[in-house]
Amino acid sequence: MEYRKLIEEALKKVHEEKYEEAIEIYDKAFEEQIELNDYATYAICQHAVKNYEKVETILFEILEYSDTSQVNQMIAINYSSMGNFVEAIEYFKKAIELDPENTDARLSLSGLYEEFTEEELAKDEYDKILEYEPDNFWANLNLGSYYEKSNQLNLSYNYLSKAYQINPDEKMINYNLGVYYSKVKEFDKAKFFYQEEIKNPECHPYAYLNLALLYKDVYKDKDKSRKTYLEGIDRYNEIGELWYNLGCLYVVDKDYETGASYIKRSFEIDQTLIEFSKTDVELEEFRTTKNYKDII
Repeated sequence: MEYRKLIEEALKKVHEEKYEEAIEIYDKAFEEQIELNDYATYAICQHAVKNYEKVETILFEILEYSDTSQVNQMIAINYSSMGNFVEAIEYFKKAIELDPENTDARLSLSGLYEEFTEEELAKDEYDKILEYEPDNFWANLNLGSYYEKSNQLNLSYNYLSKAYQINPDEKMINYNLGVYYSKVKEFDKAKFFYQEEIKNPECHPYAYLNLALLYKDVYKDKDKSRKTYLEGIDRYNEIGELWYNLGCLYVVDKDYETGASYIKRSFEIDQTLIEFSKTDVELEEFRTTKNYKDII
């Protein structure tokens, strides 16, 4: 009875996300006995406080008694957190082998494949997810993005529109629809979706970049373009391309001093922009000036 009372107390702390306190209570309970489900929750608490090596030990102890899809998935997640991605892939595959309908494991595996630019393998997992769960938002979104990158725009739209129907408020969907509509030259719709994206507290920073470029190149409105860049920088001041393209606006208007200050900042953030600037058509005249030479 004392054990169950302590476990209930620990679970209450877990629900309150007070993981350190929960761990202390679990430690006390485990002096009496250990049940596997409680030990697994204990591992989750240790993971939450980034005690990854401790989690590894716990999960492999559990694995000896319960070689299930869920336990293998937990091991894979822990390896991902440790940066051991090869091992993570191995255990996500094991989780899927034990339960082919484990779409969470498939989604995590596909994300790792994308990290390693194995986009075809990621696509295969997204396809499998939709066999079991047709309304999976992330599988639809990522397949839409996959087909957009390969310019299979009809397929891209089919998946993106399905993702939008599932959850129009989720981050990324409005950004991806903005990219799609830009590609098919429906610029008013692209503008709408970029504007919707930046309303999201966790929006894609390139929504600001793409929207500003639309104002500049399509709507010929440099003031709105400049304002959009500044709003983007206010939220994401470590995105070099926002600083760079804002600087280009000033350079095109021959305000070289102001333009140079923004472009210089972009170089400090992202040194690949230095090489890009050497062939950028917009900067052709600017490259002959002292302002440019001083920031290279």
